[in-house]
Amino acid sequence: MNRHPLRPSTVRIVILVGLVIRMACADILTVTTTRSQGAGSLSAAIQRAEITESPSHIVFNIPLADEGYSARSGGWTILLTEPLPVLARGHLEIDAATQPKPPDKDGDGVCVSLAAARPGVERALCAVSAGNTIRGFAIGGFKYGIVLYGSGAARNAIVGNRIGLSTGNKPAPNETGVIVVEGACDNRIERNVVSGNTQMGVYLGGRETARNRLVGNRIGCDPTGARRLPNGVGVMLAHARNNAIGGAGADDGNLISGNDDVGLLLVGKWTEGNTVSGNFIGVDRSGTRPVHNNIGIVAKGLANRNTIGGPGEGERNVVSGNIEIGIYMEAVDGNRVVGNLIGTDVTGMRTVQEGEIVQGNGVEFNTVAKGNVVGGTAPGERNIISGHKVYGVVYYGHCERNATIGNYIGTDISGEAALPNATGICVDCASHHNDIARNVISGNLSYGMFFVTRGTEHNTLRRNRIGTNARGTAALPNDIGMVVSTGASRNRIGGPGSTDGNLISGNRQAGVMITNRFTEENLFEGNSIGVGVDGLTPLPNRHGVIFSTYPKNNRMQGNIIACNKDAGVVLCEYAEANVVVSNRMFGTSLPVTQDRTVSGNTVAHNRVSGQAP
Repeated sequence: MNRHPLRPSTVRIVILVGLVIRMACADILTVTTTRSQGAGSLSAAIQRAEITESPSHIVFNIPLADEGYSARSGGWTILLTEPLPVLARGHLEIDAATQPKPPDKDGDGVCVSLAAARPGVERALCAVSAGNTIRGFAIGGFKYGIVLYGSGAARNAIVGNRIGLSTGNKPAPNETGVIVVEGACDNRIERNVVSGNTQMGVYLGGRETARNRLVGNRIGCDPTGARRLPNGVGVMLAHARNNAIGGAGADDGNLISGNDDVGLLLVGKWTEGNTVSGNFIGVDRSGTRPVHNNIGIVAKGLANRNTIGGPGEGERNVVSGNIEIGIYMEAVDGNRVVGNLIGTDVTGMRTVQEGEIVQGNGVEFNTVAKGNVVGGTAPGERNIISGHKVYGVVYYGHCERNATIGNYIGTDISGEAALPNATGICVDCASHHNDIARNVISGNLSYGMFFVTRGTEHNTLRRNRIGTNARGTAALPNDIGMVVSTGASRNRIGGPGSTDGNLISGNRQAGVMITNRFTEENLFEGNSIGVGVDGLTPLPNRHGVIFSTYPKNNRMQGNIIACNKDAGVVLCEYAEANVVVSNRMFGTSLPVTQDRTVSGNTVAHNRVSGQAP
């Protein structure tokens, strides 16, 4: 049987018929004045709706002659000295978008404002019941703009409002724009502008506050999505679970940009199972220019097992253009950061900058963060972490067992062109037992990899490409491929398995540098240093490996160290008791050089030849 799509005119008729039927089955109440009380007021309409048995629909038809009309703003203002009645019965639709627009008003649909008549009015609207819709208001001057409270507040919709602005799109800050608390669940906050609020744009809080969705909102910027109109914090989830910030649909993502502090904050025990997908965080609506938050996303204080991004193209977030950090994790476990563009624009081909690169660090693990994963083994799980002033990824503060897997760090989305960070990955400050695997860490201005400071130990670096393109066939140089320094000890670079080794080639200076006092007992095994992915084709660093300035008892075994421009291995400046054994060395590089200050090193059983076998 053939199936034919409905013509647009037919679709409009169906929609209109559906609307007529729905309204025919409901009590229609009309607001005709901006007075805060009395006949024709919004307050009176809500009170009437609360005592009717059938669903109610509140529409607006306030005349131009009303005293609350302003030709300058093109809208009507309802001044409230106290909150509007609580929506307790449920299934009430309050639709300010039905207000006929003045002749010279643009088509944005927001021309009715709820404004606090004095400081300290608690809220504009509050629902403690299910199935309500609040649409088309500008709301400003309250402690809370809209409140959804308690387990009864379910399946409500907050749609198409401007919360923190007036009808003329001037700032009209609330303390917090929208709060969803104490078990409110399955609510939808959609296509609102929530900006200019002094504390937070949107707050979701409470252990049973769950399954709420924020989709298509602009939070922290003006209605055009081009300029900052900051909240303090854009969106905060505290002790809330299984909520969705954005989504994979074409219009599901939020624009969370321009906030003074954090764009999205996940904090506290039970803040878990939340998904953050399809959003622009720190950029404008085009995804190409910065509209900065201070930090893009923060997860801290036991906000565990949340997902930022996803393997599908529609799930990726663009987290770029923020001043300090793209994504920050502190004292949290089990979070996943997958498939995002961090530091690049929406194409993944260019950095986000305005005169200069904006974002400081890409991803930061800090203060006992444990068991979090950035990336994954599937191609769709790869993050692009490029174009940062300092680090692409950085580990600080005794964090452990976090994995950075399968990402492009310092390149564009193709893995073929450089979009440099200053340094690709830094593991610092006693971070330990972390795994860094299968990444392309190339194109960075300074170091590709940096292990540094005492207590930074038992980390593993395996199966990465450091200084080459994603295919391992051409140079995409860092200045130095990898530096192990200042007391970083007992780390494993490579491994005994046939696929454990790293490809460390094509870098401008050294492939590997091991340096400074207390840098001890690091093991380099099974790596290819100076050749391509086939282990034979020259892809030289200037030097293969340098030991210098007091490193001690480090071991290099079973590596291919070949074809480097100058020396294969350099031992100098008081390098002591290091072991270089059973490596394959061939090609144009000199095999080993030493100066007179070295002592006690073992250089033995290496296979040295002028060319590859």
